[in-house]
Formats: sequence, C-alpha cells, structure tokens
Amino acid sequence: MDSPQKRFLDEHGEGVYHLGFESDLDRAEGFGRTMGLPVIGRGRRDRRGCA
Repeated sequence: MDSPQKRFLDEHGEGVYHLGFESDLDRAEGFGRTMGLPVIGRGRRDRRGCA
C-alpha cells in the first residue's frame, strides 16, 4: 500500500517521522503552514471516551 511514510522509508530508510504534542491542532497546523510546512498526512481522534 502506497503512503507518504512508505515512500520516505523506501527512499531514505528508517528514522524519525514525527513527534508532537499540541492542544490546539488547528492553530498549530496554521502556524506550520505559515512557515511553509505542507501537511502530508492527518489523523484526528474524536475526544469522546478519552480520559
């Protein structure tokens, strides 16, 4: 299955993909975009049921 992660691993090998902690994801994404960082993948969970 093709994905940005697979293409990166195929080309560069293993390494750090990402690590992040943020409480306001919309704000953080907007800030990244102003710095020229593209969003190549996104996953968000519904907060229902989270402790």
